[in-house]
Amino acid sequence: MRFSERTHRDFRSMIHAPDLEILVSFVRVADVANFTKAARLLNRSQSTVSLHISRVEELYRCRVFQRSTKAVVLTPEGEILLSYARRMIQLHQAAATQLHGRTLSGALRVGIMEDFAVRQLPHILRQFAVSHPNVELELLTAVSADLMSALDDGRLDVVLARRAQRQRRGDVIWREPLSWVVARDHHPAALDGPLPLVLFAHGCFYRPLVIEALDARHIPWTIACTSTSLSGVCAAVGAGFGITVLADSTITPELKRAPPSLSLPRLPATEIAVFCGRQAPRDLAAPLVEIIRGAFSTVRDGKTSRRARA
Repeated sequence: MRFSERTHRDFRSMIHAPDLEILVSFVRVADVANFTKAARLLNRSQSTVSLHISRVEELYRCRVFQRSTKAVVLTPEGEILLSYARRMIQLHQAAATQLHGRTLSGALRVGIMEDFAVRQLPHILRQFAVSHPNVELELLTAVSADLMSALDDGRLDVVLARRAQRQRRGDVIWREPLSWVVARDHHPAALDGPLPLVLFAHGCFYRPLVIEALDARHIPWTIACTSTSLSGVCAAVGAGFGITVLADSTITPELKRAPPSLSLPRLPATEIAVFCGRQAPRDLAAPLVEIIRGAFSTVRDGKTSRRARA
């Protein structure tokens, strides 16, 4: 069987292996949704990162980003490629570790927000333990404000937490809406008197946001219950103490979004970011951060796939 010149050329292009360097640039731009920030994180010029993305698109013969003056968004093809790119980079790193006998060891102090710990933490720990069995992890789960305080005091090396409004620290890896939430059997169609609030204790990033939004709309409110934990807030709302604000991914089956008839103010999205302490051991922190990125990328890709099938 003879191949035509075109078929032979296509076959050679198809099996051409990508340069991992351009895939690293692609993954970093996808993670931060910004060429300038990605270049800074990679310690490269923006023109070099742009060239890398062009080479990725040339190699795979598709657009991987939709660019605009406001944002850089993955195309459907880019979302597919992202998960493969992460795996190729991780396989390369695993092979290098095995071949050169470099085994990471030591202790890494990690803080993870409470609502994330029960969902993605087991997968992250399993993957990290397999890749770096000699690294000891010290874990702390708490609300974001307490985790950030521990990071600033030098008691934690890596923190996965929700980022405060207008905060610029950290590397954002996930965004999701905030919603007003009530008990599932809540029936009032309109507000009757001050709005009873169930809130986290002082220091919670949601608390001032909620109060500012209500005051801006001149909606009277009162604090009916305060808790230091997500489970406590959910239990109080489920018991009918009042209304709260939660990220969409943390709404439990006993709760539901407040009905539009309550005319509550719209709230901004919440951002989840990774933060590294100034004295964090970089050789230990970097692999864990990449695994965390991959976990959120899997969630994002899954949501995209479900939307595509709908």
